[in-house]
Amino acid sequence: MKKSNSILHKGGSVLIPVFALGKTRELISLLHHQIKKRKLTEVPIYSGGVSTDISRIYDRNRYLTRRKDKEFEIGNVPKINLLDVDDYNVFKKNPGIVLDSSGMMIERTTSFLFLDFWLSQKNFTIYGVGYMEHITPGFKVMNSKCGEIIQYSEFKPEQKVNCEIERFYFPSHAKREDLEKNVELTNSKHVILVHGDPNEKDWVRVSIIGKLNHIKLFSAQTGYLLNL
Repeated sequence: MKKSNSILHKGGSVLIPVFALGKTRELISLLHHQIKKRKLTEVPIYSGGVSTDISRIYDRNRYLTRRKDKEFEIGNVPKINLLDVDDYNVFKKNPGIVLDSSGMMIERTTSFLFLDFWLSQKNFTIYGVGYMEHITPGFKVMNSKCGEIIQYSEFKPEQKVNCEIERFYFPSHAKREDLEKNVELTNSKHVILVHGDPNEKDWVRVSIIGKLNHIKLFSAQTGYLLNL
């Protein structure tokens, strides 16, 4: 939180591109509790779009899922709707933290629309907190440094990176060893490898077959129907 506080105290804002499903609620909860503990400067949190709709579903079903605090509701955390922001200069006048999808800053999404403005601001920062495919604008931005000239999209000209770029990891996926353990614990008869790096999928496949040779293992392919 030190880095965030430093940026906010300089009058800058923080942009965190996040996936609308799952990751947004994790970050809203984290930021809210850090503000409550006075470890993070109290500033406006911006969110909106489909993330708000998904949060309502999470809140409605909070008693049906495993939660440490079933009384905590994402909807009760003070937030400003991003869709109500017409002038991006508000982030210079009133520093805040923006949680916006898409998590990979795909073209024509709201996080992508923020990029030009954010990259041009000296005291701003962008935090990457999730996986980004190498062909996406988010990957190109998160692998750049302040002062570099980059072209993060074929639809945009080259631009100098004036803001800070920071990478943090909030993994949403289990480790491959944990996936293998889950197969054992559930006593599964069928396992379908859905997506992932080919080498990692091969590791999981070889490991499962080597230890649990009674299992029928499949690898899903786009356009093909599995017959179990």
